[in-house]
Amino acid sequence: MSGNEHQEILEFLQKGFSITLNDNELLTQAFTRRSHFNEPPREVTGTSEDMAFLGDAVLQAAVSENFYTKGVRDIGVLTDRRKEFVSNDKIAEIVAPFHFTRFLRSSQGEKNIRDSNTKIIATTFEALVGAIFLDKGYYEVARFIREILMRGTTTPI
Repeated sequence: MSGNEHQEILEFLQKGFSITLNDNELLTQAFTRRSHFNEPPREVTGTSEDMAFLGDAVLQAAVSENFYTKGVRDIGVLTDRRKEFVSNDKIAEIVAPFHFTRFLRSSQGEKNIRDSNTKIIATTFEALVGAIFLDKGYYEVARFIREILMRGTTTPI
């Protein structure tokens, strides 16, 4: 990513969510889809899909912690509510209005569908969560997740 692209993402995160990241490589990874490297073919390391694996785990932990600290103690209810909030459909529904996907580097084919594809929207958010976690730690990313989910849903979290 160019310096201007990094700056645009950093300004968006700072103004919208009071997040300041220090590691541009994490941003690059979080916003680079594997498809970006389709031509010419080469070995790719560190894509948004990889970072989303970590982000998904952090997202599950933060959502679980939030429900638990709010007094939900029934394991079945905890499991169902967490599953609802971390599903691709729910994540996409909540985060789509923030247009995180506009920063993605991807193949031309994915650029045409990235703003409407539930999986791409959710994976992009999960990758960003992973990047924030690695750069800022658990408590800062948990705050970010709560803020996003509170803004994007009427269901109490």
